[in-house]
Amino acid sequence: MKGKLGDESCPRGRGRAMRWAYFAAVGALGLGQAGIRHNPNDARATLLFVAAAALAAFAAHRCDPNEARTRPPRPPEKAGVSARVWLLVGLGAAAMALGSALLAANWARWFAWGIALLLFGTGLLCTAMRTFDRGWPQGPEWPRWEIPVLLAILGLGAVLRFHHYGAFPGPYTTHAIEEQQTGLGAHHILTRGARPWEFFFDLYAAAFALWLSDEPTFVTLRIPFTAFSALAVLPAHLLLRQLLPPAWAAAGSFLYAVSSWNLLYSRCAHNIFLTNFFVLSVFAALVHFGRTRRLAGIALAGLFCGYTLYAYAGYRGTPLFALLFLLGLLGADLYRWLRATTASTGAEAAGRARRDLAALALACGGIAAMALPLVVLLRADRARPDYYFEAFLRSYADKAYYAPDPVEFARQRLRRIRDVAAIFTHHGDDSPTFNAPGEPMLDPVTASGFAGGLLLALLRWRAGYNGFLLFAFAALLAGGTVVVHNLDVRRLQGITVFPIFFTVQFGDCLWRAARGGAGPRVRRVLLALAVAAGGFAGWWNYSVYFRKMARDPRVREAFHNRDTILIRYARERARGHPIFLLSPHHRFFDPSFYYAAQYAWLKQGVVGQDLGDLLEILSPGGVRAPSYPVFIALQRPFHGPSIAELLGAAYPELHCGEFSEPDNPHIGLTSCELQGPARPRQLRLQLRARYWLGEARGGPPILVRDEPLLSFALVPRTCREGIRGQFCAAEWEGEFEVSRPRAQVFIAEALGQSRCEVEIDGRPVTRTPLALTAGAHEVRARAVLPRDPETGCRLLAEEGGRQQLVPFYRVEASGGAGTAPG
Repeated sequence: MKGKLGDESCPRGRGRAMRWAYFAAVGALGLGQAGIRHNPNDARATLLFVAAAALAAFAAHRCDPNEARTRPPRPPEKAGVSARVWLLVGLGAAAMALGSALLAANWARWFAWGIALLLFGTGLLCTAMRTFDRGWPQGPEWPRWEIPVLLAILGLGAVLRFHHYGAFPGPYTTHAIEEQQTGLGAHHILTRGARPWEFFFDLYAAAFALWLSDEPTFVTLRIPFTAFSALAVLPAHLLLRQLLPPAWAAAGSFLYAVSSWNLLYSRCAHNIFLTNFFVLSVFAALVHFGRTRRLAGIALAGLFCGYTLYAYAGYRGTPLFALLFLLGLLGADLYRWLRATTASTGAEAAGRARRDLAALALACGGIAAMALPLVVLLRADRARPDYYFEAFLRSYADKAYYAPDPVEFARQRLRRIRDVAAIFTHHGDDSPTFNAPGEPMLDPVTASGFAGGLLLALLRWRAGYNGFLLFAFAALLAGGTVVVHNLDVRRLQGITVFPIFFTVQFGDCLWRAARGGAGPRVRRVLLALAVAAGGFAGWWNYSVYFRKMARDPRVREAFHNRDTILIRYARERARGHPIFLLSPHHRFFDPSFYYAAQYAWLKQGVVGQDLGDLLEILSPGGVRAPSYPVFIALQRPFHGPSIAELLGAAYPELHCGEFSEPDNPHIGLTSCELQGPARPRQLRLQLRARYWLGEARGGPPILVRDEPLLSFALVPRTCREGIRGQFCAAEWEGEFEVSRPRAQVFIAEALGQSRCEVEIDGRPVTRTPLALTAGAHEVRARAVLPRDPETGCRLLAEEGGRQQLVPFYRVEASGGAGTAPG
């Protein structure tokens, strides 16, 4: 790569033919990409795209066969270092050692002091190393325009990440279960004094956001993750700036800032995303050291590497990348020293090798300072080592993916590699909360440049740091997709800067080839085309997130589930009042239950108790609540309208209605409100139920009672709770009444793994209409119920496309006669 924008690459004669071949290949790249966007399954468009990328890379390489190699810096003249500097080094190392020792001794007790000492010691080391760096190169010079442009790009990235913040995704939406886990961890920090080791920076950032908010929502939780995503533009630019000319580094930073891939991940409180800021900082510091041999940032890079051991599993290989990079520099300098032909070149190589050893020592010191407490924590808890490697163990346990047959194993890997390649240019993440359906992860401009730039980097693997970047890209890509049993694009957050680098490196070569021999007017046209391409890329990325995703009904639906609607219901309808919840999520309010307690961090508005059994509020004592009004929420698959009708018959003061989620019509709930204390009216129940422990119905039942409905909502707690694999047997006998002769369709349904058989007047219930006479009809039912939250049997009657539970109750009138429900 040449250092100045506009250097001529292709020599005249042969270069002219290669230049035109280059331009033709770039045009074919665009055509292939257009065909792919029109139809991702178009094999001809894919073939054209791949062939054009290969031709463009080959032509670019031939246009500039003598591309610049990395030139190691020349050591300065030796200068003395004062005792004060060595004192700083000693104090910094001592502070880091003391901080590490405190954390290892008692992580929870000394957490604040230990982290403070680690940061203080690292700061002292970085300050001292600045003295040792005197005379070494400063790195690439920054023109005057670069800092204002970088600040503008940083501002643009921040604006995009906070644009319409809270509107999409909304305050009661969730990308994945990890967001609730983040909120729970932050809540435990604030309320229980917890000092978690895993994801501790992410959780403390989330806890700070919750602490600042009086009424937190999921939007509150996401703010620090969004902020660090915006700030990640800075280390991304610092990395690109070591590798590319200023203008192309700025172009890469722009593409990184507007990338929809980064944008859609920035609004998610998922621990997989925030650490990317630290990894980018590490890579930028390493490449800067490689170009300058300046030591000032290596201690901090080592500390960041050590922190990744506490972060999401996909980042825990960062220390290995750092050590391999530094060992590579050391090996290259030792090789130059051994092969030196003059004393001066040997002395230069030996001086650099000493700097490499110092960098290794600083990096290893930072990594070790963070690793020591983790080793102690894992050894102290014998369950943790398995958990620490849980992701790997869970993946490797999938023997269907790791087939023992070598031929099938190879086929599986080839299929996975093909699927992975497609996420960049054909179709990306298939999770609707993390990508627009069917949309590739890269915009057309970046995708075209990435394909050509990746092949160009392969051809020029010795130029710059292409070899190392290719290795890191391939290792992260394979480790996150090919090695593991499932293809989850979110694991690839750490590679998003690499496609940008390959793209702008390709653009740099294209620019220099196009400018060679061109006049001022042509150059202005070329500049306008480059700006237009960047604008098109920005518009495309904006549209993917704020138009395609934000307006897609499938995406908006996926952000809502039966738990998010409960939170919105508690905040908007119940607002701090008691809620009696009838839901398959039967321990929603139990703080000891992991998945329920995830919502405790919302602080306000979510209070109440779970109903294990509907008869708990139909008993003679009625609804017992500490305050009023009381809300009863009936969630699917419990049949809300029929249960609301039963509750209305028992409590005439009850007011019921539907509470819907406009973006997801499948998760609405039925809401009933009771303004004050009330006792239920007496109901004549006409369905006798018997329950036994075990699958057989022999022996005396554990429970005999009368029930108003054959419903999922009337399973006693004994049969909802128990050890997985245990069962209850159930039997029902009763009668219901029909006011007039008719043909009726009945539906018997089982919930979860339950098995259910129902007969009416001795005839099995199917979806075939049964002819019924006016009067009473006998029902017999038998079921085997797993002792599980999702268990039960129900009997529905269908008429006019409407389904309702068959009623087995009558309201006792004042004179003693009973009236059947309408």
